[in-house]
Amino acid sequence: MKKQWLKVEERFFKSIADGPTHRCYCCDRLDMKKNLVSYSKADLRARGFTEEQIAIIFSVELDEADFCKTCSDHICKRDVPNLEANYGFRYPEQPSCLSELNDLEERLVALRIPFMQIRELGRDRQYGIKGSVTNVPNDLHKSVDCLPRNVNDSATI
Repeated sequence: MKKQWLKVEERFFKSIADGPTHRCYCCDRLDMKKNLVSYSKADLRARGFTEEQIAIIFSVELDEADFCKTCSDHICKRDVPNLEANYGFRYPEQPSCLSELNDLEERLVALRIPFMQIRELGRDRQYGIKGSVTNVPNDLHKSVDCLPRNVNDSATI
């Protein structure tokens, strides 16, 4: 019994370590590898797609790509997915200087700061997020102008 538990635990930690690191070719979302479905241009032709639709879905010269469940459902219905990256939904490239920032520095240069309500979820004293997320705009110039702060200006006791 203990051996089975160790195998299950090992699989669990392996799946967490892998995480959602695989990208859907169509909508650019991150997902787990097991949740992606692979399609080729030949598969789409067999499903009745026109060459124009295939050119929209496969914008680069690839013969096969991985698609998330949502995009795969659209493909099964012979539709071009709504969130197709070629429709302008592709994420912009991240500058190399931003990848070197730590968590605090990311918050300082963020254009929006998300606020959430964390409340008790019942008698067992667990906490959770309640309500919606409020995005508060952050004036970057004010944040940068007030740095670095003196210890006397920190307003702490």
